[in-house]
Amino acid sequence: MPSDVMLIFPPLVETNFGAYYPSTAVLAAFLRERGVGCAQMDLNEDFAEYLVGDNILAGIASRWAQTAAQHRDGVYRAATILSTKRHNLFDAQGRHLFRQDSRGPAHLLTTVAHEFHIDMPVQECVAGKTNEAMHFISEFFEANDVISRLPQSIKLIGLSVAMGPQIVPALLLSKYLKRRIPEVKIVLGGPAISLMASEDRIAILSCENGVDGLIRFDGEIPLAKLAVQVMTGNWNPSEIPSMSYVSSHGVQEVSPMAGANLDTLPFAHYDEELLNKLAEPEFGIVQARGCYWGRCAYCDFVELYDGSPAFRTRSTTRLVEEVAFQTAQHDGDKVSVITEAMPPGFARRMSEELISRGLKISWNSFVMVDDRFTPEIMKLMVASGCEYVVVGMETMNDRVLSLVQKAASSQDNLNFLINAHQAGLKIKVNLIPDLPSTTYSEAMEALSLLRNCSDYLSSVAIFPFEATRSSAIGRNPELYHLKDSEPENPTGQAQFASNHLRAVDPAMTAIERSKVHRAYADFAREINDSEVAASRTDFVSEKDLFSDRPIKLAERFIDVFGEGNELQCYHSVTHELFRLPLGWCRVLEIVKAMGSFTGGEFVRRFEPAEVGAQLLRQMARYCLLSFAHVDPSADAPTHGAGDSTVATPSIGSH
Repeated sequence: MPSDVMLIFPPLVETNFGAYYPSTAVLAAFLRERGVGCAQMDLNEDFAEYLVGDNILAGIASRWAQTAAQHRDGVYRAATILSTKRHNLFDAQGRHLFRQDSRGPAHLLTTVAHEFHIDMPVQECVAGKTNEAMHFISEFFEANDVISRLPQSIKLIGLSVAMGPQIVPALLLSKYLKRRIPEVKIVLGGPAISLMASEDRIAILSCENGVDGLIRFDGEIPLAKLAVQVMTGNWNPSEIPSMSYVSSHGVQEVSPMAGANLDTLPFAHYDEELLNKLAEPEFGIVQARGCYWGRCAYCDFVELYDGSPAFRTRSTTRLVEEVAFQTAQHDGDKVSVITEAMPPGFARRMSEELISRGLKISWNSFVMVDDRFTPEIMKLMVASGCEYVVVGMETMNDRVLSLVQKAASSQDNLNFLINAHQAGLKIKVNLIPDLPSTTYSEAMEALSLLRNCSDYLSSVAIFPFEATRSSAIGRNPELYHLKDSEPENPTGQAQFASNHLRAVDPAMTAIERSKVHRAYADFAREINDSEVAASRTDFVSEKDLFSDRPIKLAERFIDVFGEGNELQCYHSVTHELFRLPLGWCRVLEIVKAMGSFTGGEFVRRFEPAEVGAQLLRQMARYCLLSFAHVDPSADAPTHGAGDSTVATPSIGSH
């Protein structure tokens, strides 16, 4: 059937590189079931591919080479290293290895991409303010030739704006499209639009930026109704629930209606062409909309479904049926269950059904600390293929947990972690170290408690607190001890400037808050580095340097290039970026030329010998040495390592 609707996922969500965001697949299935031809385009993934193009990385590195040291250390080195390891971002079939958890340099791609985030108030964007990042993204639309990729039958374009960093790129894309195909209607929808303040929606619709309408809350039914209108040549958005549009009387907003019953949704339609770009596709499958707890004061995603019940769940049978369908249809085994927090009862029933059907999959989801997650349920989850769960634990301070209306106490958190560990269930924890009214001493005491739980954690992510206007805290900041004032750092995790609340928390000074953030970031690195500890066992440790076993330079995993009076180094297994003095050029040349040697043979080349011993110990700390008769690459996928890339200024510097 001809495609009347094009669904586009715009940039920039770097955490989704290498993945298929399910929003367009869910919407496409709903439209197709109603006889509406529909195509999909993932410009976020295309943007990632554009970043690693032949000349783009070199241009980015050159651009940042003259900037402040902080940027040079991050973006400049990441772009420079990626320019030599671009081939490691693709498998043998040319599919993308862009996921942050891929073994290889993909995590550097997110460092580069983050520099193109545009956290600009909507009012400024629609007023015509521009910056370098906006020009870069606009150039990407031209280079990607978006217009020529649209079927000629397209009458309606829907942009799925799931996250704050997509707002400005979506507006730039709308303007780009409308200039070239003015007859095509363009609408925006998704969580970032639903959470947007009404004055910002009015600003978007009141200016000449190509947007014909905005869809708030559940998008399936409004989008299907709009599609019927454009197919019959009868554009009348006043008849569409949840629609914001412009009439002769100004901007109008239609009241929302209840969203679709989740069990009636057809299985998501994943486009084969988009899937075939990915080396590690994962299928997002809807479990619920809304949250069964729904009281956390800092969370605004519970605000996304006005007009519908606060929590809607799918039946376990229907969800497992889709799991079976998607994994068989597309020959994959990775599933992400989409929910704010999977209830314990659902987790048990789903696990039992997956096991009874004999479905061999790997799945993950979000859960909250809930004492109904018994050890038996957790063991069932592991047996059914649960790879890990993500838990928004936030803090271990009981006073603050109570203030922001979390369901669990610090003891509940600890019990949950212990039970999960004993069941073999991996836990990825999200923490917010400076929730409202948290003092410096409370934050550090909570960190001490978390350190005691280190053995129970698979990974840790830190999110500095940001008050958003669309949360309960944003509506009543004084109840959470926040004061009306311009914050010292106006941007944060929400990455949506218009949603930032003008408020500061006097519980900590700026210096104290900075110390807390650094301490928690260090803790996260300690936990997350332990995940690659197994990789380090492939390399020579300090205690093994002076055995009789022959060692060699692990050159297959190392990039070294000169910059000024130092060497910039990158290790593709440990993902470490580090510096060495320029004099190390000669040291690395010696080690490489020696081929296979013992630690004793190396130190005897130096006078005094302790100099050679110190050099060996430093190389071991950075995993620069491997045992000569053990090839670390034998167990590593080819995309995780490069060619022999040790390069010194005398051999070939960048």
